[in-house]
Amino acid sequence: MSKSAKPKILLVEDEQNIARLFKFNLSKAGYEIAHAINGDEGFKMVKSFEPDLIISDIMMPRMDGFALCNAVKDSIETCHIPIILLTSKTGDESRIEGYYKGADVYVDKPFNLKELDLQVRNLLRSRENLRKHFAKFASLQETVSQLGNKDQMFIRNLTETVQKHLDDGNFDVDMFCREINVSRTLMHMKLKKITGLSTTEFIKNIRLNEARKMLLEGRLTVSEIAYRVGFNDPAYFSKSFKKLFNQTPSAIVRGVLNV
Repeated sequence: MSKSAKPKILLVEDEQNIARLFKFNLSKAGYEIAHAINGDEGFKMVKSFEPDLIISDIMMPRMDGFALCNAVKDSIETCHIPIILLTSKTGDESRIEGYYKGADVYVDKPFNLKELDLQVRNLLRSRENLRKHFAKFASLQETVSQLGNKDQMFIRNLTETVQKHLDDGNFDVDMFCREINVSRTLMHMKLKKITGLSTTEFIKNIRLNEARKMLLEGRLTVSEIAYRVGFNDPAYFSKSFKKLFNQTPSAIVRGVLNV
């Protein structure tokens, strides 16, 4: 999501008065809103609208909120989208079912609009913070562990695939997508939503992260490491490395040697 774009929220609610209230307040708060009147319509809109968050009632005709949540979280194309479920049901059983279906937040009716707004902001902020962590690859395993199961598997699969082709400077986006067996469009969308990176940036950052590990081991020169992580130009490698880690490869080598 670009800094200039409004966060996109899909509202799935069959009660028109509640839907109007939500749309007014969420639009006023600076979000782009799309509205569906049931889960079936909502799920069809997910892929075209590509929301950053879904707010759904549970009790709806055709497809209820539980079924919608389950469908969204069961698809690799949509499982990264956080979901807030709304219900007038009471009791732990309903709440447990919501979380079992993959809901991120469960809100009981009647609800406080300010509280709901905070829940929305907190969910969107946590996803944005996750993207910032990914952008710097500060702690890849720790960051991945904050994702849902399907997205964890997806990112780990991508990471392992790049690592397998680490020294191949010709390994590009087309080869990457063919090996993972997903389209360029889906790959780009998923990576942007989860990590904030393009597919090219994701591949390069994994290469640079592996290079940093090699530099800290202190056994190879900067040029040798550049070639081992798929960079055909050591100068471009050093420039890219400094941009990501705010430190040159040579500075890391000097630090290791001074230990």
